[in-house]
Amino acid sequence: LDFDNINITPNTGYLDAEITIYVSVNSSAEPFSLYTELECIPSDCDGWVEPFEVNAFTEIALDVVVDDDGTQRLDATIGELTVDYALTGDDVYLEDCPLGTVLDVFAFIGLDIVDLILPAIGDALNDAVGDFAPELETTLEDAFSAATIDQELEVQDSTLRLAVRPGDVVIQPAGLRLTMAGLAEAAEVSDCIAEWDSGEFEAISSSSPSIGQPAEGIDPDHAANLMLSDEFGNQLMYALWQSGLLCYTVDEDLGFPIDTSLLGLLAGEAFNPLFPEARPMVIQTRPQQAPKLEFAAANDIGLVVDDLGLDFMAELDHRNARVLAIGLEVDGGLDVGFDDTTGQLAIAFDLDAGSFNPSVTSNDFVPESTDTIEESFASVFSGLVGGLLGDALSDITFTVPGLEGIGITGMQVESAGPEGDWLGAYMWLGEVSYASTGCSDGEGEGGGCGGGEDGGCTDAAGAGCEGGGCTAGPRSQRRWGLLLFPLFVALLRRRED
Repeated sequence: LDFDNINITPNTGYLDAEITIYVSVNSSAEPFSLYTELECIPSDCDGWVEPFEVNAFTEIALDVVVDDDGTQRLDATIGELTVDYALTGDDVYLEDCPLGTVLDVFAFIGLDIVDLILPAIGDALNDAVGDFAPELETTLEDAFSAATIDQELEVQDSTLRLAVRPGDVVIQPAGLRLTMAGLAEAAEVSDCIAEWDSGEFEAISSSSPSIGQPAEGIDPDHAANLMLSDEFGNQLMYALWQSGLLCYTVDEDLGFPIDTSLLGLLAGEAFNPLFPEARPMVIQTRPQQAPKLEFAAANDIGLVVDDLGLDFMAELDHRNARVLAIGLEVDGGLDVGFDDTTGQLAIAFDLDAGSFNPSVTSNDFVPESTDTIEESFASVFSGLVGGLLGDALSDITFTVPGLEGIGITGMQVESAGPEGDWLGAYMWLGEVSYASTGCSDGEGEGGGCGGGEDGGCTDAAGAGCEGGGCTAGPRSQRRWGLLLFPLFVALLRRRED
């Protein structure tokens, strides 16, 4: 038995599944032996059955259930499978029959050789198909369990808890949507931001994109879609802010010693009377607001930071004093790219001098230099940020593997939803040459599948505060089409003929 193809079509409340299997019995190299006896004359033949197509049909029901311990998980139920196939004498081969043309003899007495072969094939086929249903149920449930996340991440000196779990599943003729419920929270609030933290994230819910309707400019023939609500994205930003993500003291302990000569780059010679010789200086951040994500931005993902205070501290008159304070607004971004030859996903930072909008909030010592400081700050600070963060601002890359030769062949990121406050990563699926998972040899040759001829995927992930994420999946993908659901929250879409 060779499982070749699985076509998944959304219906009302369930999925229609059509599974294509190729069945063969022995081969010319290893034939079976067929013993017959006609008119007391025995005949012993070698034979085999060439691969023939078998179609199995079933329904798949998906539901989110709650276990006794309160854990939410996806439950899959496979309905009864019906089998349809046509085996003819053209598929059956017999050799070395001493009786002569056995098929002609059988035909003469009104007996079809297929009638002799079919019972043995039918029993084996029904057993295999019968085993397939519970195996597919287990595969689906195990695969979706990988989408359940409950982890603690170290951020600065604090801990961030990130939890994602199945929340709801909706199946319509237009598609299937799996919503993931997400939670991000700081274990404790950093002292650095405590005075500005209200202690409560102000969630702003919005309407999710309609099932089967891509963002403007997206080819409706796309196969899969990962979507993220700005509600969950900004809840994550808030939790990171609470954890002290933007709390820094830039000094030699951070590995980036600076001195008062930096003030000369900002204000020319204005600070020279205060610091005729360079003295050690530190910059202390005061992040008064949590950063925010914006999806209707010039970049794929806009990253906005308001009210980021910077205190420049140095020794003056034998005491540590704030010699300058600047309020900073940052308007940067992230761009997402996908290389379909390597399977590599890249996230690039867009952060340059034009991303910074400074305003001097305290300059008691040389107030006449305020305008000069504000004009020169962006270029000076962008160089400082580049030196401070270094490789942290370089592209973030990781590889998205295929599954048995099927994977992502293209990706386009756009804002989505009626208000543009969802981020959609629209994907096209097909046969790929880059490395795949799910192969017995583990080497990934030929797409990871000994040639990469078969495979299949859709996708899953992403969520948002019970308002979650959604994606789209193909109407028909080759072999094990559901196994990549956990990588992206999946929405199976019916394509136009």
